Amino acid sequence: MGWSSWNKDRTHFGIWCIMSSPLLIGCDMTKLKPETLELLKNQELYNAKAIGTAYYEKDSLCSGGMKVTNLGYRPDNDLRWQDVYVEEDGMYQITVKCPSFANEAQLYIAANDKAGQRFTPKDISDGNISTQLRLRKGLNTIRLYNDHGPMPEIDYLKTE
Repeated sequence: MGWSSWNKDRTHFGIWCIMSSPLLIGCDMTKLKPETLELLKNQELYNAKAIGTAYYEKDSLCSGGMKVTNLGYRPDNDLRWQDVYVEEDGMYQITVKCPSFANEAQLYIAANDKAGQRFTPKDISDGNISTQLRLRKGLNTIRLYNDHGPMPEIDYLKTE
């Protein structure tokens, strides 16, 4: 930054913000052009939400006043409930509350590293997705994910 055109500096810094990468400036900052220094000090850019970086967002309509949004796009941007305990092996009703479910969003629900079941907006009823999952006696992990695209916002998961 600061060594090329203003448009290149803006593009470079914008990509850095989207990727949420660590900021390392490898130049003499006393020699930066004033517009480049202003760009580096722009707090709004630091707060940009990158695609595929989940975060909590306030929502008074959700059960705990919060929801998880901006999920999906890659394997590590998922939700996992670990140590879900059940008394015996069997099929259990899983309900996921989705405050919003965009048309292009998809959701996969899996237990214990098995292949997930796929859900789309047509599968939602009253803001809920319900399915049966096989859980084993003892501790289980339930994962909500979409490794390649957007997921819906998530309020809660219920197991019965």
